[in-house]
Amino acid sequence: MASTRELWGETFSKDEIPPYPCPLCNRGTLHCVPDSFRQKISRDVEEQLETQWIDPPDAVHQFNLFLQCGIAKCGAIVSVQGDSQLVERDNREFVEDRYFYRLAPQGMYPAPPLAAVPKDTPKLLKKEFETAFALFWIDLGACANRLRIIVEKILDHQRVPAARDLATRIASFKNSEPDHATMFDALRFVGNIGSHEGKASRDTVLDCFELLQEAIGELFDQRKSKLASMKQRIVNAKGRV
Repeated sequence: MASTRELWGETFSKDEIPPYPCPLCNRGTLHCVPDSFRQKISRDVEEQLETQWIDPPDAVHQFNLFLQCGIAKCGAIVSVQGDSQLVERDNREFVEDRYFYRLAPQGMYPAPPLAAVPKDTPKLLKKEFETAFALFWIDLGACANRLRIIVEKILDHQRVPAARDLATRIASFKNSEPDHATMFDALRFVGNIGSHEGKASRDTVLDCFELLQEAIGELFDQRKSKLASMKQRIVNAKGRV
């Protein structure tokens, strides 16, 4: 999976939902199920609107909708819920349709993958990734902490000896995998902030998912080795393959 950063914005228009990757088949993209969008406002907000205490754009609604994989043989369903709010269009030419609803998801289940996880990745590690994908929409600090846990699990799988702290384990890993070890150090720092301060920036968490995608692609799918072998095979055959 190439970088998909453009998909993971905090909000999107009700009529322009990003083509999220399917969490089940990892091949299809998700599309809104027709007529599945619902939204409501609480009674107190409704009363404030009726008395004109607040204007419609200031009223926060709660919404839910369903997305479905576009591959017929898959058809996976993802539920989405969060807040919605009227936003004025930048283009004032649409006089009759001056406002539109902008959605801010607070949860997706099952959550779309923010990184490609190779099929040979250990099952327990895949579950940790699924948890991180879900936490991305709920709590970025907790998501960052989960990424730190993923680093621990990867080191377990690589049989890096237990130590008093993660920094020591990563330092030990540098002997065999210096590039990945530096990457894991970056994830450790972000995870520590998520654990101790309970927060993390969206961009930084997305950076971490990209870094992890590269690391597990090599560690569990040997992508660099496969590419090197492919190049050498073509060279040896002088292009006649």
